[in-house]
Amino acid sequence: MSTVLTHDDDGTTVSVASKADGPLGVLASIGTSAKQISEWRRDAVATARKEGHSWAEIGEALGISKQAAWEQFNADIAEMLDNIRTRSGLTEEEAMQLAVEEVRAHRAEQRAKRG
Repeated sequence: MSTVLTHDDDGTTVSVASKADGPLGVLASIGTSAKQISEWRRDAVATARKEGHSWAEIGEALGISKQAAWEQFNADIAEMLDNIRTRSGLTEEEAMQLAVEEVRAHRAEQRAKRG
């Protein structure tokens, strides 16, 4: 069994090619592919959020509701924030205040870009 996954650096093309022996080989190949694709999807969502795309837009692109997109991927974002808080030595309240300030600044920047 062999599985080849490719992903362009600019994120525009994802290819999956697999050659598996029998149904168990196919299942193993699918499992490997699914893990990699899940990582790429998480990275693409993070990039989309950084670029100012809404949860509604992300959900639409994924074929799910904005609430489902937020629920699936917000946990990853919360985990990243928790890691930053832990490494920075900030209290939970300080980290939350910093996060709120960052979100407000980001939203203001996005509004300014839109004109």
